[in-house]
Amino acid sequence: MFKNEDDVLENNGIYHIYKNGKPKKYKSWLLGAFSFLYDPIMNKSVFPKTLGASMEKHELFLKNELKFTHNKEILELGTGSGNLSQILPNDNQYSGIDISEGLLKIARKKFYKAGFKNFKLFLCSAEELPFKNNFYDICICNISLNFFNDLDSVISELRRTLKKKSKFICSVPIKDRNTDKKTIRGNIYSENELKDIFESKGFLFKPYPFKNGSLLYFSAVLEN
Repeated sequence: MFKNEDDVLENNGIYHIYKNGKPKKYKSWLLGAFSFLYDPIMNKSVFPKTLGASMEKHELFLKNELKFTHNKEILELGTGSGNLSQILPNDNQYSGIDISEGLLKIARKKFYKAGFKNFKLFLCSAEELPFKNNFYDICICNISLNFFNDLDSVISELRRTLKKKSKFICSVPIKDRNTDKKTIRGNIYSENELKDIFESKGFLFKPYPFKNGSLLYFSAVLEN
């Protein structure tokens, strides 16, 4: 599943990316010692206060979208604390990436508890994925796209690692729906901006008719 086996080494259940014999370092907004605060922050602050959204509606969307997904190679950009383990059927093969080792450790426990037999977690960035070409059937990204500094590189990596006709499923806050003018961290795009960016890379962009605060839910299918 890797571009170069020698660049990926596992340590205590987390795969680390190496370059020139040294592990790559990443700066996370939530330091490892405070990773246990991630779920309370998301549930009690980020979703209701910053995004004006419902976590319950968000999870319902994902459950409806993924309930018939079985025996697929799944990639998630921004695993966080591993909450997708409660939604994705556990007969899928899951790869999750994040730049927070503390969150990945929490996610590892959740995926084990949820009965996943085939899952791997990677400390790496979405701009530089360690995976081989044309490998994944579906990629999922929840409330993380706005935190990627180089969206062009992320989409190029998606194009490289996804199989043809594969789907990228995303939820992300956008300008158009931030009607209360809340301060949302990261790079905030409009729906049209995202459509133009993805379609310029050969994806068919399709928004879902689903409203939840400032979040846009969309799919992007790799057409060519």
